[in-house]
Amino acid sequence: MNSWKNYLDNNAKVIFGCFEDPADGKRYKTITIGNQTWMAENYTKEVDGSYTILDPVIGRLYSPSVMDALAPEGWHIPTQGEWEELVAAIREAQGDDIAEALHPPFLKNYVDETDLDFKPNELFVVRCVKDAQAVYVEHREVVQDNAEQEQLRSDNNELRQALQQKEAQLADATNKAELYKKRFDELQEKKNAEITRYREDNATLYEKYKSETQKLTDLLNVKDQIISKLNNDVNIYRSLCETLKKQILKLAPGHSVPVPEPKQEEVIVPPSPDDFVDERDNQRYRTVRINGKVWLAQNLRFKDGLSEKESCSPENNAEYDKTFGRLYTWSAAQKACPAGWHLPTVQEWNELHEYMSKKYGNQYKKQLVAPILWRGEERADFDGDKEGLSFLPAGYALVDKGCLEGKEQVGFSSRFWTSQETNSRMLGIEQNRLSGVTTSNDWGFSVRCVKNED
Repeated sequence: MNSWKNYLDNNAKVIFGCFEDPADGKRYKTITIGNQTWMAENYTKEVDGSYTILDPVIGRLYSPSVMDALAPEGWHIPTQGEWEELVAAIREAQGDDIAEALHPPFLKNYVDETDLDFKPNELFVVRCVKDAQAVYVEHREVVQDNAEQEQLRSDNNELRQALQQKEAQLADATNKAELYKKRFDELQEKKNAEITRYREDNATLYEKYKSETQKLTDLLNVKDQIISKLNNDVNIYRSLCETLKKQILKLAPGHSVPVPEPKQEEVIVPPSPDDFVDERDNQRYRTVRINGKVWLAQNLRFKDGLSEKESCSPENNAEYDKTFGRLYTWSAAQKACPAGWHLPTVQEWNELHEYMSKKYGNQYKKQLVAPILWRGEERADFDGDKEGLSFLPAGYALVDKGCLEGKEQVGFSSRFWTSQETNSRMLGIEQNRLSGVTTSNDWGFSVRCVKNED
Protein backbone atom coordinates (compact mmCIF):
# COMPACT_ATOMS: atom_id res chain seq x y z
CA MET A 1 0.00 0.00 0.00
CA ASN A 2 2.80 2.41 0.83
CA SER A 3 4.13 2.35 -2.74
CA TRP A 4 0.87 3.78 -4.19
CA LYS A 5 0.46 6.25 -1.31
CA ASN A 6 4.00 7.53 -1.89
CA TYR A 7 3.22 7.76 -5.63
CA LEU A 8 0.21 10.01 -4.89
CA ASP A 9 2.13 12.17 -2.39
CA ASN A 10 5.15 12.73 -4.63
CA ASN A 11 3.60 12.84 -8.10
CA ALA A 12 2.66 16.38 -9.19
CA LYS A 13 0.48 14.90 -11.95
CA VAL A 14 -1.99 13.50 -9.38
CA ILE A 15 -4.56 16.20 -8.54
CA PHE A 16 -7.66 15.92 -6.35
CA GLY A 17 -10.72 18.08 -7.00
CA CYS A 18 -14.50 18.06 -7.37
CA PHE A 19 -17.12 18.52 -10.08
CA GLU A 20 -20.69 19.84 -9.84
CA ASP A 21 -23.10 18.38 -12.38
CA PRO A 22 -25.06 21.34 -13.86
CA ALA A 23 -27.97 18.99 -14.61
CA ASP A 24 -28.90 18.34 -10.96
CA GLY A 25 -26.34 20.24 -8.85
CA LYS A 26 -24.83 17.05 -7.40
CA ARG A 27 -21.14 17.20 -6.53
CA TYR A 28 -18.60 14.44 -7.16
CA LYS A 29 -15.02 14.02 -6.02
CA THR A 30 -12.51 13.86 -8.89
CA ILE A 31 -8.95 12.64 -9.24
CA THR A 32 -6.53 13.44 -12.06
CA ILE A 33 -3.88 10.78 -12.76
CA GLY A 34 -1.59 11.80 -15.61
CA ASN A 35 -3.78 12.88 -18.57
CA GLN A 36 -7.00 11.37 -17.15
CA THR A 37 -9.54 13.02 -14.84
CA TRP A 38 -11.96 10.49 -13.30
CA MET A 39 -15.02 10.85 -11.13
CA ALA A 40 -14.00 9.33 -7.78
CA GLU A 41 -17.62 8.38 -7.02
CA ASN A 42 -20.26 6.37 -8.88
CA TYR A 43 -22.68 8.50 -10.93
CA THR A 44 -26.14 9.18 -9.36
CA LYS A 45 -28.02 11.18 -12.00
CA GLU A 46 -31.70 10.16 -12.12
CA VAL A 47 -32.87 9.29 -15.65
CA ASP A 48 -35.38 6.89 -17.19
CA GLY A 49 -33.80 3.48 -17.37
CA SER A 50 -32.08 3.76 -13.97
CA TYR A 51 -32.91 2.79 -10.41
CA THR A 52 -31.19 2.66 -7.04
CA ILE A 53 -30.63 0.27 -4.15
CA LEU A 54 -28.12 2.10 -1.93
CA ASP A 55 -27.89 5.52 -3.60
CA PRO A 56 -25.70 7.43 -2.83
CA VAL A 57 -23.52 4.70 -1.24
CA ILE A 58 -23.26 2.58 -4.40
CA GLY A 59 -24.77 5.00 -6.92
CA ARG A 60 -27.59 4.45 -9.37
CA LEU A 61 -27.85 1.45 -11.66
CA TYR A 62 -28.30 2.07 -15.40
CA SER A 63 -29.42 -0.03 -18.33
CA PRO A 64 -27.03 -0.08 -21.34
CA SER A 65 -29.62 1.73 -23.49
CA VAL A 66 -29.12 5.05 -21.64
CA MET A 67 -25.29 5.01 -21.54
CA ASP A 68 -24.59 7.00 -24.73
CA ALA A 69 -26.33 10.21 -23.51
CA LEU A 70 -25.74 9.74 -19.79
CA ALA A 71 -22.45 11.55 -19.06
CA PRO A 72 -22.62 15.31 -18.26
CA GLU A 73 -21.25 17.86 -20.72
CA GLY A 74 -17.46 17.72 -20.87
CA TRP A 75 -17.40 14.10 -19.63
CA HIS A 76 -17.84 10.67 -21.27
CA ILE A 77 -18.18 6.98 -20.46
CA PRO A 78 -14.58 5.62 -20.27
CA THR A 79 -13.25 3.59 -23.18
CA GLN A 80 -11.46 0.27 -22.88
CA GLY A 81 -8.18 2.07 -23.54
CA GLU A 82 -8.82 4.58 -20.73
CA TRP A 83 -9.53 1.75 -18.27
CA GLU A 84 -6.31 0.07 -19.34
CA GLU A 85 -4.34 3.32 -18.96
CA LEU A 86 -5.76 3.82 -15.42
CA VAL A 87 -4.89 0.24 -14.41
CA ALA A 88 -1.38 0.66 -15.87
CA ALA A 89 -0.82 3.85 -13.80
CA ILE A 90 -1.91 2.09 -10.59
CA ARG A 91 0.08 -1.06 -11.39
CA GLU A 92 3.22 1.06 -11.95
CA ALA A 93 3.35 1.86 -8.23
CA GLN A 94 1.20 -0.92 -6.70
CA GLY A 95 2.28 -4.00 -8.63
CA ASP A 96 -0.05 -6.70 -9.93
CA ASP A 97 -2.17 -6.80 -6.76
CA ILE A 98 -4.14 -3.60 -7.44
CA ALA A 99 -7.52 -4.67 -6.00
CA GLU A 100 -6.62 -3.54 -2.46
CA ALA A 101 -5.83 -0.05 -3.76
CA LEU A 102 -9.21 0.37 -5.49
CA HIS A 103 -11.81 -0.53 -2.82
CA PRO A 104 -13.16 1.92 -0.18
CA PRO A 105 -11.82 1.68 3.39
CA PHE A 106 -15.13 0.47 4.93
CA LEU A 107 -14.71 -2.92 3.20
CA LYS A 108 -12.76 -5.45 5.32
CA ASN A 109 -9.09 -5.89 4.34
CA TYR A 110 -9.25 -3.17 1.64
CA VAL A 111 -7.87 0.38 1.67
CA ASP A 112 -8.74 2.86 -1.12
CA GLU A 113 -5.24 4.30 -1.65
CA THR A 114 -6.28 5.70 -5.08
CA ASP A 115 -9.28 7.66 -3.72
CA LEU A 116 -11.23 6.24 -6.71
CA ASP A 117 -13.69 4.61 -4.22
CA PHE A 118 -14.69 1.54 -6.29
CA LYS A 119 -17.46 -0.52 -4.62
CA PRO A 120 -18.17 -4.15 -5.51
CA ASN A 121 -21.48 -5.01 -7.15
CA GLU A 122 -22.62 -7.13 -10.08
CA LEU A 123 -24.86 -4.52 -11.74
CA PHE A 124 -24.19 -1.60 -14.09
CA VAL A 125 -22.87 1.49 -12.32
CA VAL A 126 -21.26 4.41 -14.14
CA ARG A 127 -17.97 6.21 -13.80
CA CYS A 128 -17.31 9.21 -16.05
CA VAL A 129 -14.00 10.50 -17.44
CA LYS A 130 -13.40 14.16 -18.25
CA ASP A 131 -12.96 14.96 -21.95
CA ALA A 132 -9.40 15.89 -22.97
CA GLN A 133 -8.17 17.33 -26.26
CA ALA A 134 -4.69 16.16 -27.18
CA VAL A 135 -3.01 19.44 -27.93
CA TYR A 136 0.74 19.80 -28.31
CA VAL A 137 1.92 23.18 -27.11
CA GLU A 138 5.11 23.80 -29.01
CA HIS A 139 7.78 24.85 -26.62
CA ARG A 140 11.45 25.30 -26.13
CA GLU A 141 13.19 24.42 -22.90
CA VAL A 142 14.42 27.45 -20.98
CA VAL A 143 17.74 26.76 -19.28
CA GLN A 144 18.66 29.08 -16.44
CA ASP A 145 22.27 29.99 -15.81
CA ASN A 146 24.21 28.66 -12.81
CA ALA A 147 23.54 31.72 -10.68
CA GLU A 148 19.77 31.36 -11.09
CA GLN A 149 19.95 27.65 -10.27
CA GLU A 150 21.99 28.42 -7.14
CA GLN A 151 19.44 31.04 -6.07
CA LEU A 152 16.60 28.54 -6.54
CA ARG A 153 18.43 25.99 -4.40
CA SER A 154 19.07 28.63 -1.72
CA ASP A 155 15.40 29.71 -1.70
CA ASN A 156 14.36 26.07 -1.59
CA ASN A 157 16.56 25.40 1.47
CA GLU A 158 15.18 28.46 3.27
CA LEU A 159 11.63 27.31 2.63
CA ARG A 160 12.45 23.81 3.84
CA GLN A 161 13.88 25.26 7.06
CA ALA A 162 10.79 27.43 7.51
CA LEU A 163 8.60 24.36 6.89
CA GLN A 164 10.49 22.38 9.52
CA GLN A 165 10.07 25.25 12.00
CA LYS A 166 6.33 25.50 11.36
CA GLU A 167 5.92 21.73 11.60
CA ALA A 168 7.69 21.83 14.97
CA GLN A 169 5.38 24.65 16.12
CA LEU A 170 2.40 22.64 14.89
CA ALA A 171 3.52 19.58 16.86
CA ASP A 172 4.13 21.71 19.97
CA ALA A 173 0.70 23.34 19.75
CA THR A 174 -0.95 19.95 19.24
CA ASN A 175 0.84 18.50 22.27
CA LYS A 176 -0.18 21.48 24.41
CA ALA A 177 -3.81 21.10 23.37
CA GLU A 178 -3.74 17.41 24.28
CA LEU A 179 -2.10 18.12 27.66
CA TYR A 180 -4.67 20.83 28.51
CA LYS A 181 -7.51 18.52 27.57
CA LYS A 182 -6.13 15.68 29.66
CA ARG A 183 -5.55 17.95 32.67
CA PHE A 184 -9.00 19.48 32.59
CA ASP A 185 -10.63 16.08 32.08
CA GLU A 186 -8.89 15.00 35.25
CA LEU A 187 -10.21 18.12 37.06
CA GLN A 188 -13.72 17.33 35.83
CA GLU A 189 -13.52 13.80 37.21
CA LYS A 190 -12.11 15.09 40.49
CA LYS A 191 -14.89 17.65 40.78
CA ASN A 192 -17.58 15.06 40.26
CA ALA A 193 -16.00 12.69 42.82
CA GLU A 194 -15.72 15.44 45.46
CA ILE A 195 -19.31 16.54 44.95
CA THR A 196 -20.57 13.01 45.46
CA ARG A 197 -18.45 12.38 48.55
CA TYR A 198 -19.24 15.63 50.33
CA ARG A 199 -22.91 15.43 49.48
CA GLU A 200 -23.04 12.14 51.30
CA ASP A 201 -20.88 13.23 54.30
CA ASN A 202 -22.32 16.59 55.23
CA ALA A 203 -24.81 18.98 53.70
CA THR A 204 -22.93 21.95 55.11
CA LEU A 205 -19.71 20.83 53.64
CA TYR A 206 -21.59 20.22 50.40
CA GLU A 207 -22.56 23.89 50.24
CA LYS A 208 -18.95 24.83 50.84
CA TYR A 209 -17.79 22.67 48.03
CA LYS A 210 -20.45 24.01 45.73
CA SER A 211 -18.41 27.20 45.77
CA GLU A 212 -15.31 25.19 44.93
CA THR A 213 -17.23 23.48 42.19
CA GLN A 214 -18.10 26.83 40.65
CA LYS A 215 -14.43 27.68 40.62
CA LEU A 216 -13.70 24.43 38.82
CA THR A 217 -16.49 25.17 36.37
CA ASP A 218 -14.96 28.54 35.68
CA LEU A 219 -11.64 26.81 35.09
CA LEU A 220 -13.31 24.46 32.66
CA ASN A 221 -14.70 27.41 30.76
CA VAL A 222 -11.22 28.87 30.61
CA LYS A 223 -10.02 25.46 29.41
CA ASP A 224 -12.49 25.52 26.53
CA GLN A 225 -11.28 28.97 25.50
CA ILE A 226 -7.62 27.88 25.66
CA ILE A 227 -8.27 24.69 23.69
CA SER A 228 -10.25 26.64 21.11
CA LYS A 229 -7.34 29.06 20.69
CA LEU A 230 -4.83 26.20 20.47
CA ASN A 231 -6.97 24.43 17.86
CA ASN A 232 -7.10 27.65 15.88
CA ASP A 233 -3.28 27.90 16.12
CA VAL A 234 -3.01 24.28 14.95
CA ASN A 235 -5.13 25.07 11.88
CA ILE A 236 -3.00 28.15 11.14
CA TYR A 237 0.23 26.15 11.38
CA ARG A 238 -1.25 23.38 9.22
CA SER A 239 -2.22 25.92 6.54
CA LEU A 240 1.25 27.49 6.66
CA CYS A 241 2.85 24.07 6.28
CA GLU A 242 0.74 23.25 3.22
CA THR A 243 1.60 26.62 1.65
CA LEU A 244 5.31 26.08 2.26
CA LYS A 245 5.13 22.58 0.77
CA LYS A 246 3.57 23.97 -2.41
CA GLN A 247 6.25 26.67 -2.63
CA ILE A 248 8.98 24.05 -2.18
CA LEU A 249 7.50 21.95 -4.96
CA LYS A 250 7.46 24.96 -7.29
CA LEU A 251 11.10 25.79 -6.53
CA ALA A 252 12.42 22.21 -6.56
CA PRO A 253 14.85 21.74 -9.50
CA GLY A 254 13.36 19.73 -12.34
CA HIS A 255 9.81 19.91 -10.97
CA SER A 256 7.00 20.78 -13.32
CA VAL A 257 3.47 21.74 -12.31
CA PRO A 258 0.82 20.44 -14.77
CA VAL A 259 -1.34 23.16 -16.29
CA PRO A 260 -4.51 22.73 -18.35
CA GLU A 261 -3.78 22.28 -22.04
CA PRO A 262 -5.08 25.20 -24.18
CA LYS A 263 -7.65 24.66 -26.87
CA GLN A 264 -6.31 24.02 -30.38
CA GLU A 265 -7.21 27.50 -31.61
CA GLU A 266 -5.40 29.08 -28.64
CA VAL A 267 -1.99 27.50 -29.43
CA ILE A 268 0.40 30.25 -30.52
CA VAL A 269 4.00 29.44 -31.48
CA PRO A 270 6.29 32.45 -30.93
CA PRO A 271 7.96 33.44 -34.21
CA SER A 272 11.68 32.82 -34.65
CA PRO A 273 14.20 34.03 -37.25
CA ASP A 274 14.93 30.36 -38.00
CA ASP A 275 11.28 29.57 -38.84
CA PHE A 276 10.32 28.53 -42.38
CA VAL A 277 7.05 29.73 -43.98
CA ASP A 278 5.66 27.56 -46.77
CA GLU A 279 4.54 30.00 -49.48
CA ARG A 280 2.03 27.45 -50.79
CA ASP A 281 -0.30 27.69 -47.80
CA ASN A 282 1.48 30.17 -45.44
CA GLN A 283 2.07 27.39 -42.87
CA ARG A 284 4.95 28.23 -40.53
CA TYR A 285 7.39 25.54 -39.26
CA ARG A 286 10.18 25.55 -36.73
CA THR A 287 13.56 24.33 -38.05
CA VAL A 288 16.65 22.87 -36.42
CA ARG A 289 20.20 22.31 -37.67
CA ILE A 290 21.61 18.90 -36.75
CA ASN A 291 24.93 17.47 -37.93
CA GLY A 292 25.24 20.11 -40.66
CA LYS A 293 21.71 19.67 -42.10
CA VAL A 294 18.57 21.78 -41.58
CA TRP A 295 15.46 19.72 -40.75
CA LEU A 296 11.85 20.75 -40.26
CA ALA A 297 11.21 20.43 -36.52
CA GLN A 298 7.51 19.68 -37.10
CA ASN A 299 5.63 17.16 -39.22
CA LEU A 300 4.47 18.50 -42.60
CA ARG A 301 0.84 19.74 -42.74
CA PHE A 302 0.55 20.58 -46.46
CA LYS A 303 -2.61 19.21 -48.16
CA ASP A 304 -3.45 21.54 -51.10
CA GLY A 305 -3.90 19.60 -54.33
CA LEU A 306 -3.70 16.20 -52.61
CA SER A 307 -6.70 13.86 -52.74
CA GLU A 308 -8.19 11.89 -49.87
CA LYS A 309 -6.48 8.81 -51.32
CA GLU A 310 -3.09 10.51 -50.95
CA SER A 311 -3.21 12.25 -47.57
CA CYS A 312 -5.41 12.27 -44.44
CA SER A 313 -5.46 13.49 -40.82
CA PRO A 314 -4.50 11.14 -37.94
CA GLU A 315 -7.68 9.38 -36.78
CA ASN A 316 -9.41 11.33 -39.61
CA ASN A 317 -9.54 14.33 -37.24
CA ALA A 318 -8.52 17.60 -38.92
CA GLU A 319 -7.90 19.20 -35.51
CA TYR A 320 -4.88 16.88 -35.13
CA ASP A 321 -3.12 18.45 -38.16
CA LYS A 322 -1.71 21.38 -36.18
CA THR A 323 -0.22 19.04 -33.58
CA PHE A 324 0.70 15.83 -35.43
CA GLY A 325 0.83 16.98 -39.07
CA ARG A 326 -0.77 14.90 -41.83
CA LEU A 327 -0.16 11.32 -43.00
CA TYR A 328 0.93 10.72 -46.65
CA THR A 329 1.27 7.76 -48.97
CA TRP A 330 4.77 7.29 -50.40
CA SER A 331 3.83 8.75 -53.81
CA ALA A 332 2.22 11.80 -52.15
CA ALA A 333 5.28 12.24 -49.91
CA GLN A 334 7.49 12.57 -53.02
CA LYS A 335 5.73 15.79 -54.01
CA ALA A 336 4.72 17.15 -50.59
CA CYS A 337 7.93 18.98 -49.59
CA PRO A 338 8.07 22.69 -50.57
CA ALA A 339 10.55 24.13 -53.07
CA GLY A 340 14.11 24.14 -51.73
CA TRP A 341 13.41 21.13 -49.51
CA HIS A 342 13.35 17.37 -50.13
CA LEU A 343 12.26 14.08 -48.61
CA PRO A 344 15.18 12.67 -46.57
CA THR A 345 17.17 9.91 -48.21
CA VAL A 346 18.01 6.63 -46.48
CA GLN A 347 21.58 7.92 -46.09
CA GLU A 348 20.39 11.12 -44.38
CA TRP A 349 18.29 9.11 -41.91
CA ASN A 350 21.29 6.83 -41.27
CA GLU A 351 23.52 9.86 -40.66
CA LEU A 352 21.00 11.18 -38.12
CA HIS A 353 21.01 7.77 -36.40
CA GLU A 354 24.83 7.69 -36.26
CA TYR A 355 24.97 11.26 -34.91
CA MET A 356 22.46 10.48 -32.14
CA SER A 357 24.15 7.16 -31.26
CA LYS A 358 27.56 8.82 -30.97
CA LYS A 359 26.23 11.67 -28.82
CA TYR A 360 23.74 9.84 -26.58
CA GLY A 361 24.42 6.12 -27.01
CA ASN A 362 22.43 3.58 -28.99
CA GLN A 363 19.28 3.98 -26.83
CA TYR A 364 18.70 7.65 -27.73
CA LYS A 365 14.95 7.78 -28.32
CA LYS A 366 14.16 9.78 -25.19
CA GLN A 367 16.51 12.58 -26.33
CA LEU A 368 14.78 12.78 -29.73
CA VAL A 369 11.06 12.93 -28.90
CA ALA A 370 8.87 15.60 -27.33
CA PRO A 371 7.95 14.45 -23.78
CA ILE A 372 4.17 14.84 -24.26
CA LEU A 373 1.35 12.97 -25.96
CA TRP A 374 3.29 9.68 -25.87
CA ARG A 375 1.40 6.90 -24.08
CA GLY A 376 2.82 4.02 -22.09
CA GLU A 377 4.93 3.53 -19.00
CA GLU A 378 8.23 4.79 -20.44
CA ARG A 379 6.83 8.26 -21.14
CA ALA A 380 8.05 9.39 -17.70
CA ASP A 381 11.64 8.54 -18.72
CA PHE A 382 11.74 10.94 -21.69
CA ASP A 383 14.36 13.67 -21.15
CA GLY A 384 12.57 16.21 -23.29
CA ASP A 385 13.51 16.84 -26.94
CA LYS A 386 17.18 17.74 -26.43
CA GLU A 387 17.87 18.08 -30.17
CA GLY A 388 14.67 20.04 -30.91
CA LEU A 389 13.27 17.62 -33.51
CA SER A 390 10.14 17.08 -31.37
CA PHE A 391 9.15 13.71 -32.82
CA LEU A 392 5.51 13.06 -31.86
CA PRO A 393 3.45 9.83 -31.95
CA ALA A 394 1.29 10.61 -35.00
CA GLY A 395 1.06 6.86 -35.65
CA TYR A 396 0.31 5.43 -39.10
CA ALA A 397 -2.81 4.25 -40.95
CA LEU A 398 -4.20 3.23 -44.33
CA VAL A 399 -4.92 6.42 -46.24
CA ASP A 400 -7.57 4.89 -48.52
CA LYS A 401 -9.49 3.96 -45.35
CA GLY A 402 -9.58 7.60 -44.26
CA CYS A 403 -6.80 6.99 -41.71
CA LEU A 404 -9.28 5.03 -39.58
CA GLU A 405 -7.72 1.59 -40.06
CA GLY A 406 -4.64 1.64 -37.84
CA LYS A 407 -5.72 4.78 -35.95
CA GLU A 408 -4.97 3.06 -32.63
CA GLN A 409 -1.27 3.74 -33.30
CA VAL A 410 -1.72 7.45 -32.46
CA GLY A 411 0.16 8.01 -29.22
CA PHE A 412 2.37 4.94 -29.59
CA SER A 413 4.64 5.36 -32.64
CA SER A 414 6.10 7.65 -35.31
CA ARG A 415 6.85 6.56 -38.88
CA PHE A 416 8.56 8.73 -41.50
CA TRP A 417 9.00 8.23 -45.24
CA THR A 418 12.38 8.17 -46.96
CA SER A 419 12.94 8.99 -50.61
CA GLN A 420 13.35 5.26 -51.28
CA GLU A 421 10.11 3.41 -52.05
CA THR A 422 8.82 0.88 -49.42
CA ASN A 423 11.43 2.14 -46.94
CA SER A 424 10.65 4.17 -43.81
CA ARG A 425 12.05 5.01 -40.39
CA MET A 426 10.18 4.24 -37.16
CA LEU A 427 10.14 5.23 -33.50
CA GLY A 428 7.75 3.39 -31.17
CA ILE A 429 7.01 2.53 -27.57
CA GLU A 430 9.35 -0.48 -27.78
CA GLN A 431 11.92 1.06 -30.17
CA ASN A 432 14.60 3.12 -28.41
CA ARG A 433 16.17 4.44 -31.61
CA LEU A 434 15.39 5.06 -35.28
CA SER A 435 15.02 1.78 -37.11
CA GLY A 436 14.41 0.96 -40.76
CA VAL A 437 11.06 -0.57 -41.77
CA THR A 438 10.07 -2.12 -45.10
CA THR A 439 6.39 -1.52 -45.79
CA SER A 440 3.71 -1.08 -48.42
CA ASN A 441 3.72 2.39 -50.02
CA ASP A 442 -0.06 2.88 -49.64
CA TRP A 443 0.24 3.27 -45.87
CA GLY A 444 0.13 6.82 -44.47
CA PHE A 445 3.28 7.99 -42.65
CA SER A 446 4.53 11.39 -41.43
CA VAL A 447 6.89 13.57 -43.51
CA ARG A 448 9.92 15.54 -42.31
CA CYS A 449 11.66 17.59 -45.00
CA VAL A 450 15.40 18.43 -45.22
CA LYS A 451 16.61 21.69 -46.72
CA ASN A 452 18.55 21.45 -49.98
CA GLU A 453 22.23 22.27 -49.67
CA ASP A 454 23.43 25.43 -51.44
